[in-house]
Amino acid sequence: MTRPPPSHHLFFGLDLPDPVMSDITAAASRVHSYPSVVSIFCKLDTPSLSQSLSAAAPVGVTPMVTLEPWLTGMKRYPGPQPDFTLASLISGRHDAALRAIANQIKLYGRTVYLRFAHEMNGSWYPWAESVNGNGPGQYRTAWRHVHDLFAPITGSQVRWVWSPNAINSLPADAPSLGELFPGDSYVDFLGFTAYEHHSGKPAETLGKTISRLSRLSAKPILLAETGVTGPGKQAWLRNIGDYLESQRRVVGFVYFDTSPGGGATGDYNIDDSSDAAALAASLRVIKAPLYP
Repeated sequence: MTRPPPSHHLFFGLDLPDPVMSDITAAASRVHSYPSVVSIFCKLDTPSLSQSLSAAAPVGVTPMVTLEPWLTGMKRYPGPQPDFTLASLISGRHDAALRAIANQIKLYGRTVYLRFAHEMNGSWYPWAESVNGNGPGQYRTAWRHVHDLFAPITGSQVRWVWSPNAINSLPADAPSLGELFPGDSYVDFLGFTAYEHHSGKPAETLGKTISRLSRLSAKPILLAETGVTGPGKQAWLRNIGDYLESQRRVVGFVYFDTSPGGGATGDYNIDDSSDAAALAASLRVIKAPLYP
């Protein structure tokens, strides 16, 4: 099938649980737009990354791989996990597993957005600087170590997405973004995670973090993980296109079309026809590729 080229300014991405080609096309049909990016999660022992990457190729979307440096079955930080500290990454303990992932990406042979060790300014993952015996400066060092391990294998094929959590949902004593940022030479996109459960106004969800990221670096900003639930859902979905169009530093967003059964913390699904119509209206604003 032939699709129009994506918008030059904003792209639309989707996260679906364990996506295959039929899931991607079904989701595109619901919102009358085709995603340019599909989100894939990978852990150190994920056996099927190559299969997930291959599912993206026939439909012409770019994978965004969220690489979590721990093991399958681990979902939230329950307490000390000495095998998955930042020091363990820095020391090279996980280099063999990371190198295997890099080689799978190399074999895929196409561009991949790589979001490594995301939401590091929170407290719910063992790679966060505020937990698990980690200390100031270690996240930056761990990121650079992994980047330098991948670089000889994947080269420019990988686009690095540094992706903290939205700062308006964190306590005042959370590590600062400046402390955690690896530096412009190690990052291609400033990503972030932001979910909304109350307001119908995207500016309230996203504005503070976009402003802070804009002061941190001149790199393009990517809303790498977002979703909305609650009474303001349709208004938020209807307004997200206009809001992001007004934010000239933002180049795209990835909507998590998922529910708690798919690993999400809320019901962000776009199954309801009114929700789908609201998101479709926003996608027309950003000129997302139309679904045939």
